[in-house]
Amino acid sequence: MVYIGNLDYDEHIKKATGIIIFGGGSMLPHLLKKMEQHDLIEKVIAICDNNTDLQGKEISGIPVLAPDDVCKKYINMDFIVYNQYFMEICEQLYKNRITQIHLIRQDSL
Repeated sequence: MVYIGNLDYDEHIKKATGIIIFGGGSMLPHLLKKMEQHDLIEKVIAICDNNTDLQGKEISGIPVLAPDDVCKKYINMDFIVYNQYFMEICEQLYKNRITQIHLIRQDSL
């Protein structure tokens, strides 16, 4: 875990060369809006989601990819988790050797 808290205070994410967002659900629009405000949206490479109905599509012009594919291809990227299933997602990322995880608290946006 690299950071836990509010996106406003995550100094590490500002230095990221690429960002993967894990979760394409109902909370995603709030996160994308906040990322636009911080000029981080340009760094988002992909959205990663376990929902096979979303995989292969785009959300706000960002491709949605399967976790296994993303974790292999972008193992050194920074992953943002802003999702009600954060515990399960973080566990899944750790199993795939992802360590650059930014856990954004649900009440922080």
